[in-house]
Amino acid sequence: MSNILNIMIRKEERATLRILNIIERRGFDVVSLNLPYATTDTQMMTVRVKNRYENFSTDVLTRQLNQMHIVIHAEARSADSKSTEMMVPPATLSALEACQQPNYVDVVR
Repeated sequence: MSNILNIMIRKEERATLRILNIIERRGFDVVSLNLPYATTDTQMMTVRVKNRYENFSTDVLTRQLNQMHIVIHAEARSADSKSTEMMVPPATLSALEACQQPNYVDVVR
């Protein structure tokens, strides 16, 4: 099954590599990666992943990603879902608005 991860990260050295390593270690293969250039301290990252094993869930993966200091917010959704909205906690809305990419993610308040 294919899932899409929406991850808001702090721009730090090797942050993308650390996130991709976590994804691989949790038993997921990266199908595609969208990482637009960001001029601010935060960056949106969209990763399409595929489970290597049927019993692996993205719940554990998103919980682990959210515990990383470089991750501001991470969430997963099914690739079959047509929704493009990212549910962002109110505390991270200002960080998301700082990305200055209004067409990239629809923010739900």
